[in-house]
Amino acid sequence: MKSKFSPAWLSVAAILLLWQIAAIRVNHPALFPSVTQLLGSILEMVSTASFYRSFVMTMARAVIAFLLAALLALPASMASFHSPFWKSFFHPLIVVLRSVPVIAVVLIALLYLSPARLPLIIGCITMLPILYQNFLSAWELTDPKLIEMARLYQKTATQRFRYVYFLQSKALLFSGIATATGFGWRAIIIGEVLSGPVAGIGTAMKKSQAYIDMPGLLTWTLIAIGGGFLIESIWKKAASFNYRPTLKTIDSPYPAKNDEPEASPSLTLGAISFSYDGKKILDNISLQLSPAHIYQLRSISGSGKTTLLKIMAGILHPATGTVQRSSIRRIAFSFQDQRLIPMLTVEQNIAFALRSFPALTTLQQQRLDQLLQRAGLTDHRHKLPGELSGGEQQRVNLIRALLLQADLLLLDEPLTGLDAGIKHNLLQLLNEEISRSSAPVVWATHENTGDLTVPTVVIREL
Repeated sequence: MKSKFSPAWLSVAAILLLWQIAAIRVNHPALFPSVTQLLGSILEMVSTASFYRSFVMTMARAVIAFLLAALLALPASMASFHSPFWKSFFHPLIVVLRSVPVIAVVLIALLYLSPARLPLIIGCITMLPILYQNFLSAWELTDPKLIEMARLYQKTATQRFRYVYFLQSKALLFSGIATATGFGWRAIIIGEVLSGPVAGIGTAMKKSQAYIDMPGLLTWTLIAIGGGFLIESIWKKAASFNYRPTLKTIDSPYPAKNDEPEASPSLTLGAISFSYDGKKILDNISLQLSPAHIYQLRSISGSGKTTLLKIMAGILHPATGTVQRSSIRRIAFSFQDQRLIPMLTVEQNIAFALRSFPALTTLQQQRLDQLLQRAGLTDHRHKLPGELSGGEQQRVNLIRALLLQADLLLLDEPLTGLDAGIKHNLLQLLNEEISRSSAPVVWATHENTGDLTVPTVVIREL
């Protein structure tokens, strides 16, 4: 049978019992009030307007200080994540802020700041290094391959933050924010005690101490503790929310622009070369890709097929040579390593390729449904990638590339490792999809793909 009382409530009961025993032993209510006297003092205090004014003012300072710290920590952490220079630049500053005692900051700040501003600055300085390190750790946990994928599908910085960075690191972010605001809350109250602004929990505690009002001082202390628990509970609740986007169908195209290219898309590679760690992977490769053709790169693993596809996509840049894209606005890529966002469902991952995501036109929704059915994924549409097999993830990755109806389609081993029956069905689907498009297709593989109805050029050696 499950216990009605959690260990936390039992701990609270034990503290109250010990407090009551100590109050009886001291036997001096003015200096050490009993539990019942404290509860009475709290009830009396919460019935006054001054209590709410003090509590709201301290909470408002905590919120403003957090927003200031977050607005500073967010761009600084992003800059440090993307640039070793900025990471080295900010590191000593953060170490100094993290190492200086709060009381030292308060005493120095008292010489320059008004009592009303001091708690805000103290709270901001206390939270800033914690938030910065937490944000940076969260960004560093984000899979860089997912960022590449999001950039390829032309997601804005806001979309990349919301659907990739944030969703992957949500738990760590909220844990760090809860820690920062807990420290910041206490620092703000310390600032109020020492600076004595017009209203605040710290100001009320200082007045109680000045008048030797021990019950009042203890009551305000308990209120400060309660405020800390309230902040922690708010962040725990926020962390439990479902932040996944909801796909929505709209009647008209979104955005309302003509996305059709002015001419047939084509791509030309001029004598490109590329090296990894001093080892030349591609050497003097020249290709001209015509519309409505499949170009197969057939060679053994490790020969540079994926590297060449990434150069065509603009993910990598050649050491030498030129890449010319004509009338190519949208590029779709079926990655060899899938690159599915773990916190998005199957249909959300597929729709992510669309510029209007999470909005879909009625036609796009119908097309998504058809592709799911053709790939045998209809029953899996609401599952997360972690609930799928490797082959199912591979199919989701391929369908995402096909949904976009891009001007250049890049396929990196899209059928490798799949069962013969599934491979046959997908090959039929690819024939149909590619034959309806004028986009050139580059297909990297090390195996025979079978009969293709679309004009095919086989490039056997890179």
